[in-house]
Amino acid sequence: MNKKELIIGIGDDRPPMNYYSNTGELIGFDTEFAKAVCQKLNITPKFKNIDWANKEFELKSRNIDCIWSSLSVTEQRRSTMKFSQTYMTNKQSIIIRNSDKSKYTNLYSLSDSRVKISAVISSTGEEVIKSNPYLINAKFIESSTIEEMLIELKKGTYDAIVMDYTLAKANVESGEYSDLMIIPDIDLANETYAIGFRVGSDMTDNTLLNIVKKYDLSDLYESVETVTGNSDAAYIMSNGEIIIGIKENNKPFSYEENGILTGFDIELTNTIYKNIGIDVKYVVIKDWSKKEEKLISKEVDSIMNSITNTSELKNNVKFSGLIVNNKQAVIIHRSNQLKYPNLESLSGSKIA
Repeated sequence: MNKKELIIGIGDDRPPMNYYSNTGELIGFDTEFAKAVCQKLNITPKFKNIDWANKEFELKSRNIDCIWSSLSVTEQRRSTMKFSQTYMTNKQSIIIRNSDKSKYTNLYSLSDSRVKISAVISSTGEEVIKSNPYLINAKFIESSTIEEMLIELKKGTYDAIVMDYTLAKANVESGEYSDLMIIPDIDLANETYAIGFRVGSDMTDNTLLNIVKKYDLSDLYESVETVTGNSDAAYIMSNGEIIIGIKENNKPFSYEENGILTGFDIELTNTIYKNIGIDVKYVVIKDWSKKEEKLISKEVDSIMNSITNTSELKNNVKFSGLIVNNKQAVIIHRSNQLKYPNLESLSGSKIA
C-alpha cells in the first residue's frame, strides 16, 4: 500500500470480465470493479497481462500484487494464493458446436477417448475435466487462451471445451461464435470468483476483505442508483430491505436461469447488501419508460439494471459511481456491410 499502486494480473481477453474495446481500452466488469475499489483505497490500479499458466509464479515473484480476472476459488489454489471474500457466483460449462447438439447431450456422451476436449491450461476448466468421472475418459488437449480454444472448437479441432459459464454466455451463441452452444442441464460444481493475493498478504485481512463494510448505504461505492434525498439511506437501513427495480430478462445483467434470478448486476448487488446486512427484493418494471416514476413514487428504492448515466436521467435520478463502460452500436444485415460502412452512409435509411 505504501507504493500507492496495485499491480493487477489479468488473463487473456475475457469478455465480459476483462477485455479490450475496439479502441484498445481495457474494460469489463472486473476492470471497472477493480478501479472502483482502488479509488476508494486511494491507490492506482495497474493492469498487467500474464500467462495464465504462470499466474502463481507471477504472484510469488512479486511481478504482480494480485489476480483479479474471473479467478475461481478452488482448494488447490488455496495452497498458493490468499483469497479475498468472494464477489460473484459462477460455474463451469461445456461448449460444443450447434451441429453436435444431438450427439453430445450429457456427460456420459462425452465419456469417450475419441472425444477431443479442451480447457485453458491451469484453469478451473482443466481441473473439472481431470476430476470428473466422465470427462476424464475423453482426450484432453491443452489450450493457451480462451480465444484459441473457441477458434479450434469452431474449426473442428476439438469436440468440446470447458470454460467459465460467465465467460461462455458472453462469447457463444451469438456474433462470431453463433454456431457454438452451451450444453444445457449439465450440473458441474458451482464456484465463486475472488481476488487472489500472495500467501501471507495482509490485503485480505485489513483492506479488501471488509471493503464494503467500510461504507454505509449513503456512500456511492455500492454501485446502485439511489433516489435523491438524504433520508433514503436511513429509511432503508431501518427497514433492513432495499427494493431494486430491474428489467425483465436483461441478459447478461439480470435474467432467470432454472427459476433463479442471476446475472452480473444481481450477483454484485447481492454481495454488496449481504455485507451490510440488508435484504434485497427485486421488482420487475414491465414498462421501462416509467422507471423514474417508480423511483419518485418510492415503489422502488433504486434501479440497477444496465442503466446508462445520461443528462436527462440526472433530473430524476441520483447516480452512484460508474461500474461498467458501455456504448451504443449500430446493427445491420451482414449482407449490407459494404453498403453501410459508416454513419454517413445511413443518412436517409430506415432506422429503429
